[in-house]
Amino acid sequence: MRVQTNEYRRLALEGSLELPDWLKGRKLAEATRLGVAQGRIGHVVKVMLFKAYLLYCVAEEVHCMVITARAPIDRQYEALLFRDVFPERGYIPMAHVGNMPHRVLALEPATAEMLSATANHPLHKLFFGTRHPDIKLDGAPRQPSLRRWTSGSSSLLGVPA
Repeated sequence: MRVQTNEYRRLALEGSLELPDWLKGRKLAEATRLGVAQGRIGHVVKVMLFKAYLLYCVAEEVHCMVITARAPIDRQYEALLFRDVFPERGYIPMAHVGNMPHRVLALEPATAEMLSATANHPLHKLFFGTRHPDIKLDGAPRQPSLRRWTSGSSSLLGVPA
């Protein structure tokens, strides 16, 4: 998985479309090239990579995590509580990936714990109640605590917390 922020330059997906106003002026992180083997082990690896992505975004004080996903992979991100950035547009051809249609999905790290608890998400304890010392965030300024940054924030996505 590759993670890019918009701290120094536009995100790769912005080469294909203009982001909505509610994302402009915010610190964003885009995860790309997430590739794992299929099967049970691959699923576990993908879940842990997503947790590392979330921890990285918390450490870097990212306002919103964004991804682009093709069908049927987009459903996996919905299951991780990502929401459509352009619900009215559905799948959008992305110039930066050969015009293949993708959905653009987003999740705010600041509200992730609250959303997960409210949804009684099956991975809630894994993400917010389990420390994984083997997840090392080389280059991140500090090892983050999800609790320090996830309580009391309102959602930019308008998703009830």
